[in-house]
Order: sequence, then structure tokens, then C-alpha cells
Amino acid sequence: MKKLLIALLMVPSFANAGFCDAVYDFAEATMLMRQEGYAKYQAKEVVEEMRSVDNTLANLMDANVDWAYSFPVYNGEDKSIIASNFANESYQICKDEEKRAANVKEFY
Repeated sequence: MKKLLIALLMVPSFANAGFCDAVYDFAEATMLMRQEGYAKYQAKEVVEEMRSVDNTLANLMDANVDWAYSFPVYNGEDKSIIASNFANESYQICKDEEKRAANVKEFY
């Protein structure tokens, strides 16, 4: 899974995706890593690999990894549904922040 995440970062379509689309993909993959038993530090290593591609996105993903590893997961829930729900929440937060930033720019 870690190698998959690193490979995702190197794919041009991922790198050129919209910022929030990249957040969604990374959040979903991070949650799947957690559910597959990968340690938090392994997900953080992926974030460090991302810094060479996009430092701003890496900073956001660093916080997202912390959130993913504290996100409530209940026994019996489908792993893909949990990952999708987490990714959707991450995406929505990103979109809300984009909208807020646009409003601040308009104000000034």
C-alpha cells in the first residue's frame, strides 16, 4: 500500500489533479493503509515523499494522516466504505477551505 501511494504521487494525472481531488485520493489511501495495519509512521513517510512534489499538499496531508489514525473505525464496517467516508469528509473540508480563501481574496 505504501508503494502504491508513492506511485500515485508520481503519476502525472495525480500531480495535475485538482488540489481537493488529490486530497480525496490521498485520504482514501491513507485510511486503507491504517485499516490494513500499516503504522502511522509509514503513512508519514509517504507524506515526506510528497514534499518534493507539492509542499503545501504535503503539509495538509501530514495533518490528514494524524486525523486518519484517530478517526473512529467500528468493527463490522466495510473497509472501503470507511475509507470513502473519510475521503469525502477530507474533500469537503478542502472545498470549504478553498471557498473561504476565495471569499477572503474577494474581500481584500
